[in-house]
Amino acid sequence: MAFLAPWTQPHHVESVKCPLTTVDELARDWQRLDLVKIDAEGAELAIWRGKQKSLRWFPNAVIVIELHFDRAAGEVHELLGELQRAGRPIRQVADDGRLVLVSGQEIHRAEGLHWTLWVQG
Repeated sequence: MAFLAPWTQPHHVESVKCPLTTVDELARDWQRLDLVKIDAEGAELAIWRGKQKSLRWFPNAVIVIELHFDRAAGEVHELLGELQRAGRPIRQVADDGRLVLVSGQEIHRAEGLHWTLWVQG
């Protein structure tokens, strides 16, 4: 979804197959994990589900999640439910860099916004 300049010419889009793994698979033999940034254009829920073991292995790791309701609203709502059930505080990264405690309900009510969340054990 990234580009350096607006498209001014007709463009060609094609699918590219690439290997897939989970955070749990990647971190299996790691000694530490401090930060995971999830910015996956609608695949945030799948990534969250693929890191459940690493959440237990590294309970103090920070997870930064970018949410866009316009891409996959249903999955975003499901992810918020899973975050709340995990019992980890959810904070919004405010425009000035402050971390502001926020509830899933507040995010649901303002779903049109772009959210950057900070989740930590």
